[in-house]
Amino acid sequence: MSGTRTFTMIKPDAVKAGHIGAILERINAAGFRIAAMKYTQLTKRDAELFYAVHAERPFYGELVEFMSSGPIVGALAAMAIAEIGSIMRLQTSRDKCSAAARCTSGHTTGPC
Repeated sequence: MSGTRTFTMIKPDAVKAGHIGAILERINAAGFRIAAMKYTQLTKRDAELFYAVHAERPFYGELVEFMSSGPIVGALAAMAIAEIGSIMRLQTSRDKCSAAARCTSGHTTGPC
């Protein structure tokens, strides 16, 4: 599929709560198709490397602990170029937070 690809990660709390299907459904409803997906658990070292850009931030330790606390689902989502424009128009007409899959279950402490 030519177009754009993005990486998404369903975090441990959402996996534990059984929200994998609902989150993937929202991704599909937004016009993305899952090109690849993996259910895995990050080691502490994996999480440290993935989030290294945040190493100097005060939340880094908690982030690493949280992200290695249980299984995650990593997915590569793809969208054809023709679909991108219609999705962007739809999302700009809505509240960004209500369109974000991570806000659906209320499991976020930061901005959506």
